[in-house]
Amino acid sequence: MTKQNKSALTFGFCLLCCVKLLPAVAQEESFDAQNRRLNISPMIQGQERANMATLLASLPSKARENVILYAQDGNVYVNKPKLRAQASLLVQVQDNVYQDKTGSLFSYPAHTPKPVEDKSTLIEDLTPAEDRAPRVWIPNTFKGSGPYRQVYSKVPPNDSTPGFSYEDAHIYLPTHRGKTIGPDPMRGKGHYKYGPGEIYENPKTQDTAYVYMGGWSATATFIPTTPTSGNPVRTTSIATDAGYQYDKSRHGNYKESWVMSVNPEAAIYGSGVNQAYEYAGAFRLVAGQSPFFTSFFVSSSSDSNGRLHTFLVLEATSAYAIDYSTGNYIGLGTWTLAKEVTTAGFINNISLGKVVDAAKNLFCPWNVNGNGMVLKRMTSIAQQDTKSDGSGNMLVDIPNTCSYIKSVQWSNCHLGIVGPNAAAGQIASLQSWNAANYGGAIDYYIYYPQIPSVVLHTPGSGYDETDSVTIP
Repeated sequence: MTKQNKSALTFGFCLLCCVKLLPAVAQEESFDAQNRRLNISPMIQGQERANMATLLASLPSKARENVILYAQDGNVYVNKPKLRAQASLLVQVQDNVYQDKTGSLFSYPAHTPKPVEDKSTLIEDLTPAEDRAPRVWIPNTFKGSGPYRQVYSKVPPNDSTPGFSYEDAHIYLPTHRGKTIGPDPMRGKGHYKYGPGEIYENPKTQDTAYVYMGGWSATATFIPTTPTSGNPVRTTSIATDAGYQYDKSRHGNYKESWVMSVNPEAAIYGSGVNQAYEYAGAFRLVAGQSPFFTSFFVSSSSDSNGRLHTFLVLEATSAYAIDYSTGNYIGLGTWTLAKEVTTAGFINNISLGKVVDAAKNLFCPWNVNGNGMVLKRMTSIAQQDTKSDGSGNMLVDIPNTCSYIKSVQWSNCHLGIVGPNAAAGQIASLQSWNAANYGGAIDYYIYYPQIPSVVLHTPGSGYDETDSVTIP
C-alpha cells in the first residue's frame, strides 16, 4: 500500500469516527410541511399558529378542514383566515337568556347532573316504564331546563375505571317546512311539496331547540375566588353540551339553519363571572339536509414546550353549510369547533387563604382514556329561566307555548375511547350503543306529568331512535 493510500485510509477512518461521534440532530419540520400536514394556512402566524398547531395535531386529518378554537386564554383562533368572521361569543342578558351578534335572543339549556346510583337523596324521574332500561334517577336539586330526551352511556363505578371519551352518530336536523316530498306541478318548475313542519319556536318566547351530544367528566375540584363557609371548595364532575342550536333568527326563510355549539360548564365555582357560551357564528348547517356524520370527543396534544393541552371537540362531516351573512351555500364540508379545557379544575384562585399555584395544580378531569366519564345524546327545547333559586337552577318551565321539535333522527350511533392514535383516525374500543354500554335514559317533562306525550322516542335499529319534544 502506498503512502498516499495509507493517508487516504487514515483520513477516511478518522472521518468515520467523527461521524459516529456526532450527536443525532432531529430534522425540524419545514413551515410548508407543517402547513400541509396540519392543514393550516401560512397566513396564520405567532401565538395563533402555535395554539392551532397543538389542537390540529390532536385531530384526525378529516377533522382539520375548517377549525375554530376557543382557547384557554380567552381568544378565538382559526386554521384559515376566512373563518375569523365566523367565530363569535354570546352575551348573557339574564339568567340563561343570551344574545348573538344579530340581536337575537334565545335560551340555553341548563347543564343536567351526572347520573348516579345512590338513591338516598334523589327523586325518581318520569321515564316511561316501557323504556329499555330500569328507571333512572336525577338529583332533586335540578328543577329543569325545558323538556328533553336524554340517553347516556354506562356510568363507571369510579374515576379510575374507563367510561367513554368518544361518540359519533348520523343525525337529521329538522326543518320548519318538513321533508321534501317531490316537485309541485301546481306551482311550476323549481317548486316542491313538503311534509308536515318539524320544528316551531314560539316567537313570543325564548324557547330554543337543541340537538346535542356531550357528557360529564371525572371528578374535579372547583375552587371559589373568595372561599367562605357558604362558598366552599366543591368536588364534582363537569358537564358539557356539544351540538346544534336551531337558528331562531333566520327560520321561516331560505337561511333556516343550525348553529354549532360547544358549551362546557363553568370551571370556577362561585366566581361571580358569567360563563361564556361559545359557538361558530357565520357558517351554519343547512336544516333538513340528509343525515350527516357528527362526533364529540376529548383530544389532547403537547405544545412545543411539552405542556399537555386538552380539548372538547365537536365535528360535523359531509355537512352542507351556508354563509350566515349572505345566505349563499358554502357547500359540502367538514366543520370542527373546539373548546380548550386544559386547566378546568385549578386556575390561580385563592383557596383557604393561600394562592393556588396553577403550574403545580393543572388538572383536567376530561381525559382521552375516558376514565370516570359518561357521554350522552339529547334532544331538547330550552326555556327561559322564569324563576331561579340563585344558583342557576330553573324552577319553572313555561307551559302552553306550543313550541316543538320532531323527527330528530339518531342513527349508526357509536361509543369509543380516543386513546393514543386518534390523530391517525383510530378510535379504540369503537362499538355500537348496546346493552353492555347503555346507561339509561331520561324523558324530562316534570311540569307536564299528566301529558307524557310531551317527550316521545321511537326505537330504531339497535339503540338508534327518532325523538320528538312538544310543549303543550
